[in-house]
Amino acid sequence: MAEFDSFAAVDEAAVTRAISDHWGEGFRESIESDVLIVGGGPSGSIAAKELAERDLDVVVLERENYLGGGFWQGGYLMNTVTFRDPSQHILDELDVRYESVKDQPGLFVANAPHATAATAAAAGAAGATIHTMTEFTDVVIRDGYRVTGAVINWTPVGSLPNDPPIDPVPITADVVIDASGHDAVVAAKLAQRGALDLPLDTAATDNGPEVETDPDAEAIDRRLPGHDASTHGSMWINESEDAVVEHTDTIHDGLIVTGMAVGTVFGLPRMGPTFGAMLVSGKRAARVALRELDVDADPVEEIPESASPALADD
Repeated sequence: MAEFDSFAAVDEAAVTRAISDHWGEGFRESIESDVLIVGGGPSGSIAAKELAERDLDVVVLERENYLGGGFWQGGYLMNTVTFRDPSQHILDELDVRYESVKDQPGLFVANAPHATAATAAAAGAAGATIHTMTEFTDVVIRDGYRVTGAVINWTPVGSLPNDPPIDPVPITADVVIDASGHDAVVAAKLAQRGALDLPLDTAATDNGPEVETDPDAEAIDRRLPGHDASTHGSMWINESEDAVVEHTDTIHDGLIVTGMAVGTVFGLPRMGPTFGAMLVSGKRAARVALRELDVDADPVEEIPESASPALADD
C-alpha cells in the first residue's frame, strides 16, 4: 500500500486555466442538447440519470449552488425522508439504505442527505451535464409556441443592486422538462405568456422581462406560508403521490412536467415530506421524453424489477 508523500506541483495559473477550460467546454456542449431539465431536485435528477444512461445529451439547470431542492431536509427540519412502497426499490437501485417503519406496512425511512447525494451522483455518473447557480428566465420558442429551449442567466444577477440590464443567453433542446418544484417556472412562464391556460401565479418568473399577462388568465398569488403553491389542495398523501405520477406527462408542445411542478400545474393535494412520487415521477418523465423524441432505447423501469431488497434494514 502506497503512503502519502506529497501532492503534484502545479502552477496557480494552471489551476484557473483548467477550471475555465473545463467549464467552458461543458457550457459550449450545453448550448444544444437532446433534453434540458430545469431543476435539480429528486425528480429532475432521476430523469437526468435515466436519459443520460440511454446516451442522450442531457443538461440540468439548477438555480441554487446545490442540487436536491427540499430533498435535503425531510419535514420540520428533521433530515429523514419517507418513501411508500414500491418506491423503496428505487432506493435499492441507488444503493441508499432505508428502514421499514414499525407498525406501518409499506412505509420506509431514509437519511435525507444520503438519498439526495445519491440521486445527484447518479445523474452525474450517468453523464448528465449539470449547471448550478443558473436561473431559468424564459423559454425559447418556435412556430405554434413549441418550447425549444430556455433563456438563462446567473442566479446572482437577480440580487444585484439597481437591476442592471445584464442580458441572459438562450440554450436549446429537443425537449424541456420542468422539474422546478412548487414554482413550476417553465409552466408559469408559458401561463404568463398566455400560451397555457393554467391558474398559475407568475411571481416565479419576475426576474424575466416585463410582459403583458394574458388578461383572461387568473393568476393566483402563490407566495403563501408553507413553501407551497396555492394551486395545491390541502395535504392528502395517499391521493397526492399517485396523482403526481399519473399526471407526469407532456403538457405543451416540447414541455414535460415532473415532480412537484406537476402538483402545481394540476392543482393536486400537497403531499408533505414523502418523496416516493418524486422518484417515480422522474422515471415517468424520462419515459415520456423517450416517447417524444422517438428514441429506440431500453425502456425505463419505473419500479426496477431487478432491485434487491438486501439494503433494507428490517
